[in-house]
Amino acid sequence: MKGLELLVKGQEYVVRTQFGEYPNLVFTGFMQENDDVTLACFEDVFFDISVPSNQVIVNQYNKRESMKDVKEFVEGMMENLERGIIATPESQEQLEAFAKANNGSMDLVLMQMAIQYGMKIAFASTRSVIDGLDK
Repeated sequence: MKGLELLVKGQEYVVRTQFGEYPNLVFTGFMQENDDVTLACFEDVFFDISVPSNQVIVNQYNKRESMKDVKEFVEGMMENLERGIIATPESQEQLEAFAKANNGSMDLVLMQMAIQYGMKIAFASTRSVIDGLDK
């Protein structure tokens, strides 16, 4: 059976076999039927995991929940960028203005500001991709 590494107790899945598709099944665990057969248990339905054609598919709902977790992580990281000792520039213009005004001093601060600004751009890009997936 393919997809076993994805199974989480209490989560809803679709199981596809050679006989058909079984949507909205809640995974409850594994059961050892005998030495050779282990069953994947979904509520009142059992599937032999040794059959290679059986496949577990993660529902779209679970993928959306996972993206929600990623989005919350990105939002948290963007908030952390604003809390540091060194300010994260709001724009490239602010970063360039600081670089011009410091005349070669405070290069470590300038470098950290540039790193944080790059992280901010990366997180914003990630957030826009995730927002596009929700539509």
